[in-house]
Amino acid sequence: MDLPIVEWVIKDCLFQSEKAMQALLRNFPNRLVAMLSRIIIFPLSYRYAPPNDQLDHKLAKIMMTPSETHERIGCGQYMTPSEHNPYGIINAALSDIIAAEPIFERLTSQASHKPHLTNLDKLAEQVFADAKISQQEADILRKAEASRLRSTRVSQSPIKEV
Repeated sequence: MDLPIVEWVIKDCLFQSEKAMQALLRNFPNRLVAMLSRIIIFPLSYRYAPPNDQLDHKLAKIMMTPSETHERIGCGQYMTPSEHNPYGIINAALSDIIAAEPIFERLTSQASHKPHLTNLDKLAEQVFADAKISQQEADILRKAEASRLRSTRVSQSPIKEV
């Protein structure tokens, strides 16, 4: 399960190293030495590319799924959700959304157009009124929506002039 993470890190490090070397050679004061160095270091042009979208997707899936890898990466971090701890807020939102997913899937499985996993509070009110879910399930959906909004909210503090 860790292999995509290792692959992403290696590809990113090689790409960033090559980019830094390119910048160094572009800004080298002696143009002749810079050109000769470039020919020696990069005889067949540049070789490394950043991690691709497919690998980014694998990495995102690993990070969005509770697992041993996810726990190990977060080990030692302050996980309590509070106003000044974005990681804790995001981690709590992940848990709340995962708890709400089975309810959401059950409610939307019959829909011809599957809605996004948003506005769960409104969905909870609507289906609870229709007696399709219990009060406990409605509370899970409301909590998930509140966590989602809190985790994506941009700071409301005014911008300070420099």
